[in-house]
Amino acid sequence: LSFEDALQLTIKPSPTMGFDMYGTDDLMAENFEHYASFGDYQCEPMVKEGNTHALGADLAVRTFWNCFAEGMKGWSCFTFQESPKPELRKFGMCDPDDDMAPRPKLAGVADMYRALGQVEPFLAYAKRRTVGKPPAIYYSQTCNVLQERGYGSMFDCAPDSHNRVFEIIRQLGYPCRIITDRQIQETDLLDEVSCVFFCDAQFIPEETMDRLFAWVEKGGHIVADGQTGAFDGHGFP
Repeated sequence: LSFEDALQLTIKPSPTMGFDMYGTDDLMAENFEHYASFGDYQCEPMVKEGNTHALGADLAVRTFWNCFAEGMKGWSCFTFQESPKPELRKFGMCDPDDDMAPRPKLAGVADMYRALGQVEPFLAYAKRRTVGKPPAIYYSQTCNVLQERGYGSMFDCAPDSHNRVFEIIRQLGYPCRIITDRQIQETDLLDEVSCVFFCDAQFIPEETMDRLFAWVEKGGHIVADGQTGAFDGHGFP
């Protein structure tokens, strides 16, 4: 199953989905949008393993607040355990070379959890809303499968990668969504966004293109890089 297929099955019995958090900052925000999008923004993601591989306290804490701002509903402290094992140094809570002395990250994350606990009762049942129609980034499983570097457009740091464009849009002050072929073809989510960004999307199904053309005629906008739409969804020019 694709990520999107799995989420469609998951949200039917329950609107909540857990996943592990190992990225930082805007990458985690984009991951949240992917999972929320695959569930048609009806599911509420939460973090099952709550830590990052960033050793710095500032970046770690900012990442958690970033997820909270996106609408994350809860965390688990599973990965806060520490041991002298080399593979756990990446969590950065304690110093294995100094008798497991606490690192600044431990204090920063502890303060963050206390602050989250104070505001959580007020916001736990809140639903995220945007002012106006947000831009969206087109996600294509076909592009990820057929390109030379699997998921390269999704995670790499190239100028036209999903994550880089997502980061730019958010840093300009705009919320950003993800939209898929299924949503463009079968739902009305396209009418809820102001424009669609195509990031290195070389394989676009004809039915998706037809819906997009009709949407543009009604006032929608498309922003694309130089390699968009070179092939259809089956890999033909």
